[in-house]
Amino acid sequence: MRISLSSKWRKIWIRAVLERKNGFLPALTRCLCYFVAVPVSAIVHLRRVLYRSGILKTHRVGARVISVGNISMGGTGKTPLVNLLADNLAGRGIGVAILTRGYGRTSRGHRVLVGGNGKWQDVGDEPLMMSRSLPKVPVVVCADRIAGGRVAVEMFRPRILILDDGFQHLRLAREVELVVIDATCPFGNGRVFPAGILREKVKALRWAQLFVLTRVNQADGVGELVDFLHQICPNAIVVQSECEPMSLRDVHSGEQLDLESLRGKQVLAMSGIGNPSSFERSLEQTGVRLIESVRFPDHHPYRREELEQVICLAREAGAQYVVTTEKDEVRLPVMGKVAIPLLSFGIRLQVVSGERELWELVERGL
Repeated sequence: MRISLSSKWRKIWIRAVLERKNGFLPALTRCLCYFVAVPVSAIVHLRRVLYRSGILKTHRVGARVISVGNISMGGTGKTPLVNLLADNLAGRGIGVAILTRGYGRTSRGHRVLVGGNGKWQDVGDEPLMMSRSLPKVPVVVCADRIAGGRVAVEMFRPRILILDDGFQHLRLAREVELVVIDATCPFGNGRVFPAGILREKVKALRWAQLFVLTRVNQADGVGELVDFLHQICPNAIVVQSECEPMSLRDVHSGEQLDLESLRGKQVLAMSGIGNPSSFERSLEQTGVRLIESVRFPDHHPYRREELEQVICLAREAGAQYVVTTEKDEVRLPVMGKVAIPLLSFGIRLQVVSGERELWELVERGL
């Protein structure tokens, strides 16, 4: 059984557009979404044309900018790629900083994270998670990526600035355009939101220099996807990667656990992320018995009452553990020890092909 906890309108949209349910309301919703998607798609395309032609101005901030973005909504594996790039560069002594918007935060202006300090409400869940994973890498949070980039360069003098979620943020000039594509669901139904999951038309991919395919171990038809991308952008590099289990931590005690300790155990999965299915599949790779899953909307701010309800559900279902993601962990309310152990599950991106080409492009000109 799967429980979906989300807003009323999100449920309606999912049923109509993603699941394509029959009935009057889903059909009407699809018609309205298709109607709205036409001008949205046209405006997004026009904006890209204006930037590409130089009519709208781009700005440089004094560092080599590597943009990591995607063309679809939901969790494509973009954050693990940002972590991989930043961790590798910092580990080899190359000055690097991460520039991100901080989606879902309640504060304004810019925020600077070093060492994982801060509240997720002030900086956003993904920036805080990245800063905790990369304590020596500065993470600058700012809705205005030009202003944020200048803050990063002035404070830390990085040689490389990683622009998180940058494919549609065209004001900041970049040297490298990386686009992350989830191999298990590359483009959905091929339509632009709200008629589909795309942020813009697939033909915009022709401006990418490198594609990173994620979750190739969970996908079929990867070869066909590679051929399709080469048809759109013949000179682009295609890198293939997998999201593999990396860590397991007890949220209450902070103790690091062996992933093998989950094997054969009955588990309830709880998440509020863009791609809960991938999290659940990765969890199953450890050998657990996934007996229940509870899904909240992406970036959901958990309340104590909700967590207590999930714990009660886990007990009733016979689960031995409740497992959530690292991104969800930063949004959990402070609680004492709970009746069933609550664990945080971490993944990492493992490049399986194209690694040499990836680093050559990232470091070109340094």
